[in-house]
Amino acid sequence: MLDRLICILEDPGSAAGTVCFEHSPDSGPLCPSSLVLGVHDKISSYSRFVEIVRSGQSVRALKPWMHFKNETGERSLDTAPVGMRTTSRDELPRAAHPPSTSTIAINGLEPPQFPYTSVSALPHLSYALENLVISIGSIIAAVADCILTLYVWIPIGLARSLYHNLLQPLVRLLTTSGQSSLTVNPGGAARVIVLSGASSGIGASLVQTYASPNTILVLLARNPARLSQIEKVARNAGCRAVETHSIDYAHDGAENAIKQVIQSAHQKYGSIDLVLSVAGTVTFTDDDPRGPEQWGENTVKRLTKINVTSTNSFIMAAWEIMKKQRSGNICIISSSVAFQGPPQFAVYAATKAHLLSFAQSLRALSRPYGIGVTCICPGFVESGMTGDMLAAGSSMPAFSLADPDQMALRIKHAVDADQPGVIWPVSHVLPLVMAARLNWLNAELARWVAAKVGVTGQMVS
Repeated sequence: MLDRLICILEDPGSAAGTVCFEHSPDSGPLCPSSLVLGVHDKISSYSRFVEIVRSGQSVRALKPWMHFKNETGERSLDTAPVGMRTTSRDELPRAAHPPSTSTIAINGLEPPQFPYTSVSALPHLSYALENLVISIGSIIAAVADCILTLYVWIPIGLARSLYHNLLQPLVRLLTTSGQSSLTVNPGGAARVIVLSGASSGIGASLVQTYASPNTILVLLARNPARLSQIEKVARNAGCRAVETHSIDYAHDGAENAIKQVIQSAHQKYGSIDLVLSVAGTVTFTDDDPRGPEQWGENTVKRLTKINVTSTNSFIMAAWEIMKKQRSGNICIISSSVAFQGPPQFAVYAATKAHLLSFAQSLRALSRPYGIGVTCICPGFVESGMTGDMLAAGSSMPAFSLADPDQMALRIKHAVDADQPGVIWPVSHVLPLVMAARLNWLNAELARWVAAKVGVTGQMVS
């Protein structure tokens, strides 16, 4: 039981550290949504919540970007929201783009309405028949899909697994029998990996997954402090070399800065072997000094700049180099909402759908040049973004969030196997994949259901 919660106002117009609001058990149950709305009723401008106190002792944060203050003084802490697991990788930062809670509060949407509440909204017979044709076509495609997978791809996959796990090791054992074991050459060629969004969430876990004495890591992220943290993790793992570059994808000069980093890495190390495009955001005013922003045109511009324009520059700058060297791998992180996103994530889902479509086409275009392209569509993975959603009142239970370390391992396996795409966890993403196969009429119903479920909480993107 929480004894009290203290909210500290950190606003340029007031004294930092002033207690503005105290939540006690008498105030009613404490949950993320009531926290945001309740505090917003008390103060008009604030940027951070501070301190959950249990008998004077600090406990874990509801949001990864909270600041804490106890009897020993104020401190900052990047940690996971209440209910999220902790792992041995506690030194890895988690928060990436914490949203402006005041922006969340002013952008509350009206409750979703059932799409067919009036006679005028009901479909004409001709349109209903048109949608029936779409459904029949989807069924035919799904049946053909299942038959081809069952009778062609499953046997091929079984044969490859037998070769990889049984025959290949046996041949290797027989051919090396009686020979002296090979020694590792510490001066040999290292794998050059460029990773964006490296400072938190899935990106930070990927750094830990790929960091080894045989790799050179070039890391891009927005926050220099978190980049410094992750650089230490990579160096402790014995990486041949580690570079960090602080680039904000939202800035006008981001594209040129990204190209310079990738071209410089190629000139310095001789090749680009793998790029992992992880950077992205679901929020749009995380550190806007102008204050709360109404959802609209600026939202579209900001998220498109980060998730599409700058991300495309990162991918294509590497692709042009790989095309010349006729080798390399590109991994693009999209999202489960690329298939069917909740209406509240209209812009975010659109940017991720772009990445999914772009990755699929780029893979086909890259094959003649020896370049592999893999697209990853994660579900709800423990990260700063999902922590923000929980704090904004999301209906998803914290315990259901997937482990980013396991996500990183799944990504590595997909890249190594040159898989075209991955959805993970399957239990999170499969319902959205199924919803994407619905006809227009039923898809509208599905979006209404998604809005009613409240996975996004008070967030709109």
